[in-house]
Amino acid sequence: MSWPEEHHDVWAGVEDAIPDWVSDKVACSVRSDADWNADEDSREAVAAVRICERCAFTEQCLDWALAHHEAGIWGGLTASDRERIEHGESVRRVREIRRRRTALRQVQES
Repeated sequence: MSWPEEHHDVWAGVEDAIPDWVSDKVACSVRSDADWNADEDSREAVAAVRICERCAFTEQCLDWALAHHEAGIWGGLTASDRERIEHGESVRRVREIRRRRTALRQVQES
């Protein structure tokens, strides 16, 4: 995987720990880190979640984030969304809540 130049030093030496499914084909490879770590209900976070929803690796990404307690948006869900899963809610239910929150926010902004 080729990492953006500004992140090369961060990823140098850890590429062996990156799962096989991560590649230039993941949808998030074209966005900045700030988008994936934006405030949970911000426009940036909503945009990032939408990108995740179109990615072929959403489930693997979510599994990775749950297993490694990642911060930010992974697998189309925020850290607080994933916390709900860890406390027993189904992924399907959490995704539906996320969709409804996003739709409500869009209505409120228009």
